[in-house]
Amino acid sequence: MPRCGRRRNGALVFAPVVRLDHRTVTWHGRTVTLALGLGSVAVSLGIRVYHRGPYIPGWDVLGGAQGLALVSTRSVSDLARLYWATEYTWTLWNLHGAPVVLLPGALAALWPWEYWNHVVSLLLVLTTIALVGTVVALPVRESGVLLLAWGASSALLSWSVAGFSYATGFLPHALALVIVLRLSRRPVWTAILCGLTQVLSWHVQDLGQTVFVVFFAAVVLVEGSWTTRLMWLVTGAWQLWMTLLHPTQVRFRDVPWLEMEGTGERLLALGKHLFTPGVDLPAFLILSLASAVLLRRNRWFWRSLFAIQLGLVAALAMKNVEWVWPRRFLTVTGYGFAVIIALYAEFAPQARRALVALLILANVWQLAATVSWSMKPFERSEWGVSPLPETRSTVDYFIPFVMVDWYLELRRDLAAGKKLFLLYNHSSYRENGTDPAGILERLYLALGHQEFVRSVAAFGDERRWDLNIPIRRMSELSPFLDQIREPGDWVGYRVTHLMDPERFRTEIETTRLAIEQRFELDWTTWRDAERTRIERFLLRNPGRVTAR
Repeated sequence: MPRCGRRRNGALVFAPVVRLDHRTVTWHGRTVTLALGLGSVAVSLGIRVYHRGPYIPGWDVLGGAQGLALVSTRSVSDLARLYWATEYTWTLWNLHGAPVVLLPGALAALWPWEYWNHVVSLLLVLTTIALVGTVVALPVRESGVLLLAWGASSALLSWSVAGFSYATGFLPHALALVIVLRLSRRPVWTAILCGLTQVLSWHVQDLGQTVFVVFFAAVVLVEGSWTTRLMWLVTGAWQLWMTLLHPTQVRFRDVPWLEMEGTGERLLALGKHLFTPGVDLPAFLILSLASAVLLRRNRWFWRSLFAIQLGLVAALAMKNVEWVWPRRFLTVTGYGFAVIIALYAEFAPQARRALVALLILANVWQLAATVSWSMKPFERSEWGVSPLPETRSTVDYFIPFVMVDWYLELRRDLAAGKKLFLLYNHSSYRENGTDPAGILERLYLALGHQEFVRSVAAFGDERRWDLNIPIRRMSELSPFLDQIREPGDWVGYRVTHLMDPERFRTEIETTRLAIEQRFELDWTTWRDAERTRIERFLLRNPGRVTAR
C-alpha cells in the first residue's frame, strides 16, 4: 500500500494512503446492490412460504400429481406418443405442460413430496429472469439489479413460489426476446430456438401463446439478416394460426372486441382497478411504465410489446373488470420487469445509480407490505382466502382450511402406521372443477405411487380432467374388501358437503354399505364445519364392538 510522510513533533511519520479509483467504487456498488437484492428476495420469499405454511390451494398440486401418475405408469415412448397426439387438444395447461407436469412428477417419483410444483415454478421464474438478463447482455456482475427488479414486484414474488405456475406465461416471450435481440445474425440458432419457442408456448400458462407478437414486432422494428427476419415471420405466423385454430383462453373469446359503447368508463374503471384492489404494488407499476417511456434503444419495439399485453388486459376489462386478477396481469408484469432491465442496460453510470435507488425504495415498500400481510393471521373461513399477496381471485385459488386440516390429520394417521379408507373421490363438491381441494393429489405426491396404492383406498368412477392418479373403480370395491385380513390396520373417513352431487352421494353410500356387510364400523365426528362434515370410522371384525 502506498505510504506518504509528514512531520509530527519534528519526527517524520509515515501513514498509509487509500486511493479509491472508479473501478473500486463500482465494485463496491455492485456488491451492495447484489447483497440488497439477495436479501430482499430471500426475506420476501421466506416470509411468504413460512406464513402460508402447509395451507396451499388445491391448484398447486394437481400438475405434479398428474406428472407423477404419468411417469409412474407409462414408458418414455408412451409419453412421447401421448404428447404428440394431444399437443393441441389438452384441457388445461397445468395438467399437460411438460415443465409443470412431467418435471415435478419425475422429482416426486424420486423423492415423494407435495411441494415439487412450487420448486419447479421458482426455477422457471429464475430461468426467465436469467433470459431477460441475456436479452440486454447484462454482465453477471450486474445481476443485483435483476434481483432488485424482481424484489420490487410483489405479484412476481408471490407467483414465483405458487405451485399454480402462472408466471410461466412469460417464459416463451423471454426466449423470443433473446432470439430477436441477441441472435439476429445467427440463422442456425434462430431456427432451433424458434422451434423450441413455438413448442414451449403450448406447455406453459396459455398467454405464452401470444409470443407471436414478439416475432411480428421484430420483423418491423428490429434489425436482422433477411434469413432471420423470414424465420421470425414464419414462426409468428405459424404460432398465430395455431392459436386461432386451437383457442384456449375462454375469457378472451368472450371479449366484445367491436363494442365501443362505454369504452371510456371501462378504461377508467380498469385504471382504478390496477391500483385498488390492485394487480401489483404501485411502485413497480409506475417504474415499469416510466421505463417504457424513457427507453431509447429499440424503444418502439419494447413499447409495442408492453402496449399489446396491456391492451389484452384492457380488452378483458371491457367484458368485466373483475376478471383482471393479478395472475392475469403477469405477462404485463413480465414485460414491465424486462423494460426496467433494458433501461438500466442503456443508462449511463450516474443514471443507473438513480434507477437502483428507486428500485431499492420499491423493495422497501414491498417488504413493508409483505411484513404487514404476514402479521395478520388468516381468516379461517370454510370458503378460504388467498394464500399469498397479489394472488387475489374472485372465484378460485383459495385455501380450503378445513380440508387441509383434514389432510394433515391423514398424514398423522399414516405416520402412525395406519392405512386410509376414504369415502371421498373426485365427484365430491370439495373437488369441484372451479377450486378443487386436491386432497387425494396431496396424498399421492406425499406418498409416491406405490405407497399410495398400498396405503390409500378411495373408490369412484369419475376422473376429473382425466387425471391419472390411482383412484379405484367402483367395480373393484368388493374384491378389494374381500382381501382385507387385518381391519384394525385401517382408519376411514367420510366427507360430505351440502352441495355434493347425487353421483357422489350414491358412490359413498354404496361403499359404506359394502364395508358394513363385512365389518363393524365405529363412527366419530372429526369435524363439523358450516357446510362440510368429516366423520372418522374404525373397522372391526364382526362381534368385537357395537357400531354407533
